Amino acid sequence: MGDSAPIPLCRSQPCGILEHMNGVRVKRFDRTQICIDVTIKTLYRTPEGQHETRRTRLRTKNAIHLDNAGSRTILRFMTQPVAQRRPNGRFRELFSASGVVAEIQPITRRMRRIRLEGDEVARLGSVPGQHVRVHVADMLDPRNWLRPRDMLRTYSIWRHDQGIELCVLDHGGDSPGVRWARELTVGQGVSFGRPEGSFVLRDGAHHLFAGDETAAVAFGAMLRSLAPDAAAYGVIEVDEPEDRLPLDRELQWSYRHGKPAAASTALVGELSRLELPEEPGVAYLAGEARTIQMLRAHLVSDRGWPRQAIRTKPFWTPGKRGMD
Repeated sequence: MGDSAPIPLCRSQPCGILEHMNGVRVKRFDRTQICIDVTIKTLYRTPEGQHETRRTRLRTKNAIHLDNAGSRTILRFMTQPVAQRRPNGRFRELFSASGVVAEIQPITRRMRRIRLEGDEVARLGSVPGQHVRVHVADMLDPRNWLRPRDMLRTYSIWRHDQGIELCVLDHGGDSPGVRWARELTVGQGVSFGRPEGSFVLRDGAHHLFAGDETAAVAFGAMLRSLAPDAAAYGVIEVDEPEDRLPLDRELQWSYRHGKPAAASTALVGELSRLELPEEPGVAYLAGEARTIQMLRAHLVSDRGWPRQAIRTKPFWTPGKRGMD
């Protein structure tokens, strides 16, 4: 598929043949506009003239019914619907919210603090350690449906009062999340899913935190909510000292100095040298997926921690779309 080119979407031409698969539901709103919920096959052409397909789940009202040909339905996708009907606001708020960017400030060398405010944001509730799924691409643009994993990015909540603050790392490259954060401006609207996630504080004899700079955002919110007499230990690996987030507790910091963050044996080594109480507490491991596996293996195999006492949250891993 690397050399295949998808048939392009455009305003006035059919984008290809979409075949009905199991579970198709078609609801007609008027004589021209329809709403479909269907698993489709997108047609591709290779340089050798062969045809290949890729399955995609599609839900949209932005389609014009053109013709039926046996089991096939030809649809023309429009960048603007003919008579778009937006869902009821109360129904939409059950699953998502919207806010306005009130502030964008650098908080570390490569991280931006983004504050979202608005009536919907002020009504939301969250637990420290939870995250939101930000719509980093236009969810109503049919051109984005062929890459559904590029439309959402998950960001931990740094602070939640009357507004929500996110800290977004610019790790270089041109991934959808990086582009969104770079191009964001004060006053711009942002849509996102409601706060969710089970990576939150648990009861334990003490609390152990280990991860990289992407984990430090959730750790910061969790440390801020700890009781003053709760014991906290941890090590966070970042590239340079200028990448340290301001935390409410003193944890140990480790520096890569340009070395890869994925599968970090250095972070595992720092954790192995960390002095901890004999009795296991609750561990919170977050960041790059392979590094988390190595950290958990150390706690279980070398320190005798029960697996039930270890909470994990992989935020990214190289080469996996949606986690870049």
